Amino acid sequence: MSIAVKLQFEKSTTDALEAWQQSIRDNAVNIIQKTLPEKILALNAKIAEIDSDKTHLFSRSHYLDPTAIGTDTTVHPASSSATEEGTSSKKRKSADGNAVNGETASHEESAHVFTGVVSTPAYLTKAFAELRVEWDELIELTDALKMYINMQMPQIEDGDTFGVSIQEEALNEIVRTQDSAYNLLATPFTYHSARGDLAAKLVRFPGVKDYEEALREHDRKTLYRMRMHWTDLRNMYAVVWDILQKNISKISKPKSGNQMGSYG
Repeated sequence: MSIAVKLQFEKSTTDALEAWQQSIRDNAVNIIQKTLPEKILALNAKIAEIDSDKTHLFSRSHYLDPTAIGTDTTVHPASSSATEEGTSSKKRKSADGNAVNGETASHEESAHVFTGVVSTPAYLTKAFAELRVEWDELIELTDALKMYINMQMPQIEDGDTFGVSIQEEALNEIVRTQDSAYNLLATPFTYHSARGDLAAKLVRFPGVKDYEEALREHDRKTLYRMRMHWTDLRNMYAVVWDILQKNISKISKPKSGNQMGSYG
C-alpha cells in the first residue's frame, strides 16, 4: 500500500525561495506595466523615423533607388604577405606529389591562388550590432515572463481549469516570440555567409558582371529586411503585451472562478 509523501523544508529555505519567487513576480509585473509599453512606443518612434526620413539608410526609397547604398564591388589587391603565404602553401602541396587527373600537378598550376579583398559594408555591421542588443533584450524579457506564468500555474487537479488554459495560451505565444528572437540571432551569420560566397566568386571571376550585380542586390535586399526587422520586433512586443494585459487577472489568479474567456 502506497503512502502519500509529505515534504518538509527548513523555514530558512522556504523563506529564501519565497523571496526569490516574489522577485520574479514583481519583475514580471513591472515588465508588463512599464517595460513592454515603453519598448513598443520606442520601436514605433524608430519605425516612424525610418519611414519619414528618405535619407535614412533603411528607408524604402533606398530599396527602390539603391544608388545611395554604394556597395563596393571592387576587388582590392590582397596584401603581399597573404599572397606569398597562399603561393608557398600551394607549392608545398605540389611538392608532396598530389595528383590531378592522374598526373602530378606542376608547380605553375598549383601556385595560382585567387587573391583579393572585397569590402564588407560597415553600416550593415553596425546595424546588426544594434539589432543584436534588441534581440538579446527580447529573449531576456520573454524568459522572465515565461518563468512568471509557470510559477503562477496552480496545483494540478480536476475542475476549474479554464484559467490554466489561458495561462497556457499566453505561455505559448511568449515561447513563439522567444523562438523567433533566437532565429533572428542567426541573421548576421546568414547575411555574411551568403555575401562571402558571392564575394569569393567575384574574386575568382572579376570579369563576370553578374556577380557584381548579385552583390549589390544582396545588400539591397538586406537593407529592406533591416527595416522589417524593426517592425517585426515592435509587432512581437505588441502581441505579447496585448495578450498579457488583457488576461492578466486569469494569468495571475487562474482559480478565481471567473468564467470570462481570453481576449487575446
